[in-house]
Amino acid sequence: MIKTNFNKNIIYHSTWIEIYPGGGEACDLNILKILSNLSNKKILLIGSITNIKFFNFFKSTYKFNFFGKFIRDIFQFLIIFNSINLYLRKYKLKIDKNFILFYSGRIGGLYLLTLFRPNLQVIYNVHGLCNKYFFKKLYKKNNIKFIFWGRAEDNIINFSLKKKKEKFITLIPSSNNLKLFKKNFYEEYPLLKINNQKKKLTLIWIGRLEPIKNPMRLIEIAEKNPKILIYIVGNGSLMKKLKTKIQTRKLLNLKIFGHLDNQKIKKLIDKSDFHLMTSQSENYPLVIQEAMANRMISIVPNISCFNKLDFPNLNFYEEDNLLNNKIIKANWDSKLEESAYRFFENHSEENNKKLIKKLINFF
Repeated sequence: MIKTNFNKNIIYHSTWIEIYPGGGEACDLNILKILSNLSNKKILLIGSITNIKFFNFFKSTYKFNFFGKFIRDIFQFLIIFNSINLYLRKYKLKIDKNFILFYSGRIGGLYLLTLFRPNLQVIYNVHGLCNKYFFKKLYKKNNIKFIFWGRAEDNIINFSLKKKKEKFITLIPSSNNLKLFKKNFYEEYPLLKINNQKKKLTLIWIGRLEPIKNPMRLIEIAEKNPKILIYIVGNGSLMKKLKTKIQTRKLLNLKIFGHLDNQKIKKLIDKSDFHLMTSQSENYPLVIQEAMANRMISIVPNISCFNKLDFPNLNFYEEDNLLNNKIIKANWDSKLEESAYRFFENHSEENNKKLIKKLINFF
C-alpha cells in the first residue's frame, strides 16, 4: 500500500469537461482519485467549468482557427492564474519546492501561466495531440514534468520523452465501464466466449460520432457486407448526417442507438460477436479494454497506433472487404483469455499509484 505521508501541497486543475468522456477524461478521473488517496492534505479541484452549454464553444478545439485557439488559451490561463492566487491567499501558502500543480487542460494556457509563474512546479497530464511549439518550450523547463497516457507511437511528444526518462511517466487510463465488465471477467475466468458462426454476424461500434472516429465509414462497410448486422452506440455532431445516409440508402443492417448507459451497452455487447472501430487516429482507446473484458475480439483499421499497443484482442480488417476468412473464423480462445487476464492484472490502480508517487518525488 502507498502511505499517505506527503508533505507536498498538491492542487489539481482540469478544464476537460466532456458530455461523453473519452480516454483523456478517464485518465483525469484516475489521477484525481489517486491523488486523493496519496495525500493527507486537501486537494482542491480548481478551474473546472461544469456548465457544459457555456463551455461548449471552447472544448472542440480541432474546429478552431488561430484566433479562436488564441482566445481559448487566454481564457484558460486567466482561470488558472486567478484560481492559484486565490488558493495561495486562502491557505497562506507560497510557491516553493513543496507546492505542485497537477494540470490537465490546453497546453497554451499552461505556457502562458509559466511566463507569469516561472518557478511553479507543474505535472502536466498530456491529452493526445498538443501544440508542438508550446510543448518544446515547456519540455526544456526543469520544473515541468509530464504524464503521458497511453502508448501510441504516433503522438508528437514521444520523440522528446524517450530521451529523458525522469521527465515523464506513462499511465494507462481505465474506463469507468470496466467496473461493470471486468468484475464479471474475473468471476467467470476461465469461461470462454465462443462465436457460434451464426448466419448473420453482429458487430458493435461504440464511440463519439465525430470526424476523428470516422463513423461514416460504417456506411461503406454495411453496403459491402450485407450479411453483417452493426449496432452503433454513441452521439455527436455526425448523428444527423449518419441517420440520413442510412435512411437514404436503406441500410437495414445498421442500427443506431445513440448514447446509452453502461447496463444497456452491456446488453448489446452480449448480443454481439465482434467489436468494430473505424477511427482515423487513436491514442489508447478505452473501448478496446471494455471489449476485451467482455471476451470480444476487436476489428480495427490498420492505423499506426494499433500496431504499437499491447492489446491482445486486435484483428485488422481489409479496406475492401471486412468479411475476410481470418476474421470470420476468429474465436476467443484460451490464449486470448490468458493474455487478457494478465493485461488486467498488470494495469492495476496500485501500479498507477506507484508511478504518480514516483513523478511527485522527481521534484
